[in-house]
Amino acid sequence: MLIIQNEFSPGGIQNGLFDLMRNGVASIRICSAYMSMSGSELLFDAIERSAADNDHERVTKTIVTSLDFGLTQPEALRFWKDAANSRVLVAGTSLLPGRRLIPQTAFHTKFYLFDRPNGTTGSLISSANLTNRGLTVNSEVAWLQMNHAGAAELNVAWEAVIRPAVPLTDEILDAYSAIRDRIAAAHPTEELEPVPAPPVGPPALYTPFGDAGINPGAYDQMWIQSRGLQGGARTQLELPRGTPLFRGGVSGLRFRKS
Repeated sequence: MLIIQNEFSPGGIQNGLFDLMRNGVASIRICSAYMSMSGSELLFDAIERSAADNDHERVTKTIVTSLDFGLTQPEALRFWKDAANSRVLVAGTSLLPGRRLIPQTAFHTKFYLFDRPNGTTGSLISSANLTNRGLTVNSEVAWLQMNHAGAAELNVAWEAVIRPAVPLTDEILDAYSAIRDRIAAAHPTEELEPVPAPPVGPPALYTPFGDAGINPGAYDQMWIQSRGLQGGARTQLELPRGTPLFRGGVSGLRFRKS
């Protein structure tokens, strides 16, 4: 299945990853050129929800990323390194002795694999990094396959993809953090900034319920997926202006936090 994500169709990559874990998850293998703490937390939350008994420690986690350009956040590396049943590998360690993080050839792969308890494996091959923006609002494209007939070909591909990476050690992480702090001003990380509020486009971009053949009054439930609720009691869902406008028999909405 082809996934197209942009500012007017946000969350496609994130939802694709969630779909791959819908029937449970036994292990994950993530290869992302760069990653942020916020993107890592988003994925980790989904792993917890999908794991048996919400026990993420049962899930084997292999995370592969790069040190190229100093884009990967050190706190994200530490987060995965400290997670239970987790293994972290990094490409670009040859850059550390020169104290510069600009490679001649960049490690730029984005490859997401999910093994399920029933023995099936799903994959997502994407332009999106494991960052908040990459998973939600950046213009990205991905191919999602819910089930692969056999894992052998995938395993061969995975090993070929991660070949430039080596296990992350405390020494590598400390050296990378020191260099990144020194050059941060010269190499800003715009992609890792907080996700902006979604824009509200012109009406022509949206299809009214009636034109889509949907009568909201015929339903007593509506599913809205949100990463978190706002307000002092954490029960408030913020929507763009004009979004909560319904006609045709809908008397109100009820929200349940899951």
